[in-house]
Amino acid sequence: MKTGTFAARASFAQESMWFLEQLEHGSATYNCQLGLRLTGRLDLDVLERALIALTQRHEVLRTTFDTSDGELLQVIHDDLPWEVDLDDLTGVPDPAAALKEASDVELRRQFDLVNGPVGRANLFRLGETDHVLVLTLDHLTCDAWSMRVLHRDFIALYSALCNETELPPEPAIRYADFAQWQRDWLLGGEMDRQLGFWRDTLADRPPLVRLPGHRPATRQAGRLIQPMDAGVLARLTELGQARNTSLFMVLTAAFATQLSHYSGMTDLVLGSLMANRDQVEIEDVVGYFINTVALRLDLSGDPDVPELLDRTRRVVLDAYANQQVPFDRVVEHLAPDRNAGRVPLVNVMIEYSDVAREPVDLGELRIEPLPLASLPVPVDLVLTIRKDGDTEHAIWQFNSEHLAAATIEVMQRHFAALLAQLAAGEPLTAVRPGELVVAQDRPGTPEVAAPVAEFDSEFASEFDTELGAVVTEVWEKVLRQNGIGPSDDFFALGGHSLAGARVMTHLQRRIEVRLPMRLLFDHPVLADFVAEVGLHLTPTEKGSPCTAR
Repeated sequence: MKTGTFAARASFAQESMWFLEQLEHGSATYNCQLGLRLTGRLDLDVLERALIALTQRHEVLRTTFDTSDGELLQVIHDDLPWEVDLDDLTGVPDPAAALKEASDVELRRQFDLVNGPVGRANLFRLGETDHVLVLTLDHLTCDAWSMRVLHRDFIALYSALCNETELPPEPAIRYADFAQWQRDWLLGGEMDRQLGFWRDTLADRPPLVRLPGHRPATRQAGRLIQPMDAGVLARLTELGQARNTSLFMVLTAAFATQLSHYSGMTDLVLGSLMANRDQVEIEDVVGYFINTVALRLDLSGDPDVPELLDRTRRVVLDAYANQQVPFDRVVEHLAPDRNAGRVPLVNVMIEYSDVAREPVDLGELRIEPLPLASLPVPVDLVLTIRKDGDTEHAIWQFNSEHLAAATIEVMQRHFAALLAQLAAGEPLTAVRPGELVVAQDRPGTPEVAAPVAEFDSEFASEFDTELGAVVTEVWEKVLRQNGIGPSDDFFALGGHSLAGARVMTHLQRRIEVRLPMRLLFDHPVLADFVAEVGLHLTPTEKGSPCTAR
């Protein structure tokens, strides 16, 4: 361990996120970004000192990551400053467009999680008194809640340093403290209880939601953002309160009804993100706390609005009560079919995010929040209702391999129309699936993404006995089994995500070649996996990969 550092076990949430990032081979898929508009007289020296104080205040901002025997560690540094990269855009023809392009480049640039830092600060100069500060972070260090904390703390630190007043007190606990407390609590029996709930809820492996639309040949992420009607949302809030139901529950019920209309399915599983901040002590802590849960909604029997809301309420409350068990542990426990680079068990998600941040005037400087930015989650469709300031927007992020942009535009119109019908308290026929969509907008027969083909047990490539011996030895060591053969499946033998991480760590040490984590998930049968590993080796490496190290 380097001087000036100490190591601690990563949190369960970090382990889940790290695992997903390994599936993406270290890509920037899970980066997130905070922007601040700085108008007026900016003191660059104070800004740099405020950022240093921010990293000292929140240790996760000066944390790197490493593995030891397959376990993920937080390596917390006494000092790991972020450099402020100043970019002058005053001379370009369109500064606003240049800012958007530069910010997007930063959002898509991956981090070196081993050496750090795990965050970047870019200051863009648009004019003499017009700047934009962009903070880009890996999701291992933060979530949407954390972005509000960073926004608030940066302003407080800048103000204190400008006025030479005392800095605000630090949070009562550290993120590493929470990670250890949560681990002790869950492993004390709570993990088994919550896993039992998810086993009972999802054991029969309900199918993914069938979605309408086309499948263009080019894969890329799409996004549609639409403002929501404040009056409709206010009435939906009242509708929910009448049945002790939150606005999120009402929106989820409406979205599930819409999807049921498109698919004809009455048993729907939607993913959602839980803040996982139940203790008041961690409200001011920056870190990655959120967890994915699966909401299994029953729309059978054509329920009326009160019954639909009651069913949705029960499902969401049960998920709240069992939100602490890491989603990847649920996946391992249920052992669903795996598709590398995608969130298992769900292909559609809904979430409500309150990231409201207020502009602040600090003497001659005004600081205004810019919209948060992140890259799409690797599922087919995510509907986020985001509250920022006094406005709420519906943000549709979709996989254009499965959904066309025109389809999403129609879905947004239908969703808005359905919410208006619910808010108006119209007859219950207004929420019956067959009457949600006006005739001219009714889609044709939905096109559904083809299911992932199961692995064919006939091997297409010859088993490489020399390399195969090394891989077999690693599998047997990690899985603690003898006699593993070429036709054995890693997951059928009891392998899971963390065991897969151990396999890749041991194997990379043996053959001295970095391999993507998703290789094991794409090719879980030993012979096929060995063949794919061989494709990653040079001819020289193939000749001598088996030297014991």
